Amino acid sequence: MRSSLGLFIYLFVFAVGVSNFHGNAFAQNAAAHATEEDKPFWETENVPDKLVKRYERRLPFFKEMDSNKDWVLQEPEIEAYLLSSFKEYDTDSNGLWDENEQALHSEAFVKDRDEIYGATANKRIKRYTLRIDHADSNEDKNLSWKEYYTFFRDRFYRMDSNGDEEVEYKEFRLIDDKLSPRGGVDSKHIDVPEYK
Repeated sequence: MRSSLGLFIYLFVFAVGVSNFHGNAFAQNAAAHATEEDKPFWETENVPDKLVKRYERRLPFFKEMDSNKDWVLQEPEIEAYLLSSFKEYDTDSNGLWDENEQALHSEAFVKDRDEIYGATANKRIKRYTLRIDHADSNEDKNLSWKEYYTFFRDRFYRMDSNGDEEVEYKEFRLIDDKLSPRGGVDSKHIDVPEYK
């Protein structure tokens, strides 16, 4: 009886060991098939820990824009994102955010930043207010599609540090690190697409 019990325990331990070995081998094999391009740069490069959390928070915004999932924002993706973002709060579809529509957008922005940033959200909200003020170039308290597109498209140009007219995620991460709330000189040369 003892030898049967001993044999059973031995076989059980052996089976669990083989199962774990195959499970680990499967996991390693699956990880090997995930290419470096599929991972955020902070998982494949030496990035200080204090920055990783910041970059992880920005990732959902980038992914929302990166429709072809190649870790690069091309001009059509940027344009489509800006158009859909503006249209979402242009409730009367007249190509202009009046004060009520701006208040709706601001409310959504504040709620979103509170959820993501918690105690540090106030800095983002102040920056947002500054940006909207600067985007309203004629200071009429309304934000036209042209003003919105020109201001925010310019920010994407200013992220493009290598000048290839695309924004890689490594460039996008600098959105709050290196850019002032004001637009840059490139905004004078931006062609605003038709609002439709």
